[in-house]
Amino acid sequence: MSWNIAAECISTVMLCIVWNYSRQSHSLPTLKNKLFQVCFLTTFLAMTSNILSTICIQNTGVIPLWVNWPVTTIYFIATPLMGVIYFYYALSILYENQPRFPKRWLFLLLPAAFYLLMVISNPFTGCLFSLSLETQYDQGPLIITTYLVFYIYCLFTCVTVVALGKRVDPTIRNILACFPLIAALVVIIQQIFPEVILSGSAATCALLILYLYLQNKQISIDYLLGIPNHKEFLNSLQLQIKRHKDASFTILLVSLRNFKQVNDTYGQQNGDEFLKTVCNYLNNTVKPYQLYRYNGDEFAVLIPESDKETIIRLVKAIDGRFNQPWKSRDFRCMIGTVIAVTTYPKSADTMEDLINALEYTVSVAKDGKNGNICYCGPGMLDHVKRRFKVIDVLKDALTQGGFQVYYQPIWSVEKQCFTLAESLLRLPSTPLGPLYPSEFIPIAEETGLIVDITYYVLDTVCRFVHDLLDSGITMLESVTVNFSGVQFSQHNPAEK
Repeated sequence: MSWNIAAECISTVMLCIVWNYSRQSHSLPTLKNKLFQVCFLTTFLAMTSNILSTICIQNTGVIPLWVNWPVTTIYFIATPLMGVIYFYYALSILYENQPRFPKRWLFLLLPAAFYLLMVISNPFTGCLFSLSLETQYDQGPLIITTYLVFYIYCLFTCVTVVALGKRVDPTIRNILACFPLIAALVVIIQQIFPEVILSGSAATCALLILYLYLQNKQISIDYLLGIPNHKEFLNSLQLQIKRHKDASFTILLVSLRNFKQVNDTYGQQNGDEFLKTVCNYLNNTVKPYQLYRYNGDEFAVLIPESDKETIIRLVKAIDGRFNQPWKSRDFRCMIGTVIAVTTYPKSADTMEDLINALEYTVSVAKDGKNGNICYCGPGMLDHVKRRFKVIDVLKDALTQGGFQVYYQPIWSVEKQCFTLAESLLRLPSTPLGPLYPSEFIPIAEETGLIVDITYYVLDTVCRFVHDLLDSGITMLESVTVNFSGVQFSQHNPAEK
């Protein structure tokens, strides 16, 4: 009998490509990731041994039996072993959040252990297969056991996933339940058409489906909270504008106040658990709308219908909940929040303007001058646009020397002369006209540009003092430079 191994060879190449990428994207040494790599290794071993065994059997007269026997034996071990590894990989996902993997599940290794004994004894019993120069390859009376073991563990996987599926996301549960069925279905097809080798192709298809989902999930889902991340929010926002350009929609941005204090007081792990508690509340409150993790301690909600009553109801519910203490594990705490509300196209009519308006609205809400809830109107967008223009002006002034430093002399009554001077930073000429410190200093502090600006002023003042000394002018005892509080949060400010 001759076999067609073309599909198996192509599947081996595909498996190697996916395996290589999976090692790069799932490098964290967790039990789940380790077993995922073992799935690839076992499948690769089964496929290559299958191909080599088929070649050996078809060329029995050329390839000696002492080569054929071990290769074929490895194939008989590895093929049902794929089902075993898939089963324990599924268990590792179901128990991913548990401190330890339950040892009771190891009892289900008994069918695999019994089959392994059959393979080891096969050279003496011929219960699975036999090889000879005359007949080349003969199936043994218990050859069906090889497929039964594979089917048994596929069944174990499906039943276990259904029984414990509430532990994981419904999509993951469905994939874990379906991918062994796909593998089993292809193996059944191979039994119907025994001349076509498909066992490796079945496993490759199953692993490819699983990997593509996990990889996509890794890109779009926040690893800690299990909700769509910032990138997915931007994609959804862009899609909403593109598909419903004339339709109005609203974005709520919920930003926690002083969340860093929770981490500092209770520790990072408890802070993560607290964040999960807040996320679960928000997720249940905003349903049926999607909740996104916009930033570390910020959550966004995209509401396709700009129904005023719905917006007010959600804002009141969220604001009211944050006026009450939160409990997570063994600690309780109060934490404030601010809520920014922007509406398309009323607040802004492009994606970039919407994001800018959203972040500016949050910053206004955090100022606390108008309460912790801020609605972005058309007038606020003008402030947003000007703010970004001011940022561009500050960056250009740093690189092109657009700043000017003036010196306010200070009169000494005792000495009856000017003994001190205060340096004052000015932007007298910009594309926006003269900019005053009351406007550009707060923006520089918010963006962090104040650090480089301060060093620029220090350098300018030092040159000024140096020039005075070189000119023999010693009337000034010192020149002062104003520092922002942001400056002292930098590394080694004294040395710099």
